[in-house]
Amino acid sequence: MQFDHFRAHLDDYNDTRERLIKLTLSCALQASRDVTIIAKRTIFLIHRIAIDDDDDAPLRAATSAQKKLLEVHAIYAKLKPDLIGDRFWRYHRQVSPGLQEYIEALSFAHYLQHHTLITFSQVQKSLCDPDGAPVRIRITPPA
Repeated sequence: MQFDHFRAHLDDYNDTRERLIKLTLSCALQASRDVTIIAKRTIFLIHRIAIDDDDDAPLRAATSAQKKLLEVHAIYAKLKPDLIGDRFWRYHRQVSPGLQEYIEALSFAHYLQHHTLITFSQVQKSLCDPDGAPVRIRITPPA
């Protein structure tokens, strides 16, 4: 009887973990692995367009990348309920690789568009759900 609370807590943890893993491994664009793929393809897209000879190529590349990264926003919006508060740290291994690739693609596109490095707050603002509310996935600012 006294362990029922702990059992329920562990069951909830394991259910959430399994759901995230299943999302990560699914064929549909639902989680970290899919975010990684989209971000890598976005980076390659930027490289292909940015090497064109015309002066507008970097801006075109950044614009195309921003459109592609909107797919990532939809994925993170779906993951939001499972990553609120301290729960992010429990499941960070499942979402961290995709998040890192997303930030790399976002940074590259931002640099081509603005000729500056993206700030921590700009990265945070980029992670919004379809309604415009921040997803607020925890990202540790650089030391």
